[in-house]
Amino acid sequence: MSPLIETGEIISRTFSVAAETEISTVAWNPEGDILAAARSDGVIDLWEFNAANLSASHLGTLQEHEGWINELAWSQDGRLASAGEDLLIYIWNVQTLEREKALFGEHDSPIMGMSWGPNGQLASIDGNPQIVIWNVEQEKKTTLLSAPYRGPITSVSWSPDGTKLAFGGNSYNVYVYNTLYVQSPCSWLTRNMTIYEWETYFPGEPYHATCPELPTGIVGEEADIYQVLDEGFEAGIAGDIATAVEKFDEAEAQGLEIGAWDWNDLCWLGGIYNQAELSYFACERAVELEPDNGEFHDARGISRALLGDFEGAIVDFEIFVVYAREFDFPEDMIALREQWIEALQLGNNPFDEATLAFLRRE
Repeated sequence: MSPLIETGEIISRTFSVAAETEISTVAWNPEGDILAAARSDGVIDLWEFNAANLSASHLGTLQEHEGWINELAWSQDGRLASAGEDLLIYIWNVQTLEREKALFGEHDSPIMGMSWGPNGQLASIDGNPQIVIWNVEQEKKTTLLSAPYRGPITSVSWSPDGTKLAFGGNSYNVYVYNTLYVQSPCSWLTRNMTIYEWETYFPGEPYHATCPELPTGIVGEEADIYQVLDEGFEAGIAGDIATAVEKFDEAEAQGLEIGAWDWNDLCWLGGIYNQAELSYFACERAVELEPDNGEFHDARGISRALLGDFEGAIVDFEIFVVYAREFDFPEDMIALREQWIEALQLGNNPFDEATLAFLRRE
């Protein structure tokens, strides 16, 4: 217990930093043993605080800024960010007293606030109705968020889990953004596109992993095996599910480990082309590999309904609805599944040709 808590006395200490300079802002590191004090001349003093005797020793200075420093912010791993009138943000290693990173080019007025996220990203504001989110390691902006009002943002704070960003200004309101989908996509995605998805959105383009550190859903690099599976997807997209199944079997026989998303794509294609009897096994494979993925249950639900398993289809669509609400899927997509559930509960199959044609156009 500190002397302050034990005695209830207010203990004053004065640390001299420099002659004729104002202190613009101060900030403790996460451990509470180092205090950073920014001066009006652009210099930051670092003090190590001794809780036993309430003394402090000067560790050194950090000097890169020109002019007034408006904000200091410590990361959880002990790095110090500084920002101010010169429109620059510097990231410091306080052990070596050296600058590690410089962030610039996105602010056009003095930086007024910063907040670190637990994943190492940094949010900064400059008095305009915008928030810049930085990838500090790459020294570049990842996202620019706009406030839903015209006035300046004067304060910003990231939640401890990094999923929410709170900010406020002169609108008399506090706003909270879900930051999951505004971070660098590779930071929240769990996989790359499947070959089917790639062919759908980038027809004719050679396949490559957009996020090299993430799985593709397919293990195996041989071009000829990829080609076999690619032919299977092309057949499935054209409605030739029998050929698609043959190509999947051929690729698997050649040693390709087919991922859950690819099995799900085959399941989906078989359902929307009303050939579930050929592709239902793929639905089971996908759900077996990733039982918590609501999208896989959605695809299997269509095939189950087409095969007469209404109770199983209802269960799958109910799982999807819960999943879709959790991950903020479009409301019209959720409402459509709820309509399917109601029809199935009445003993009706909602998947007539018009509905399947609609799904093929999605």
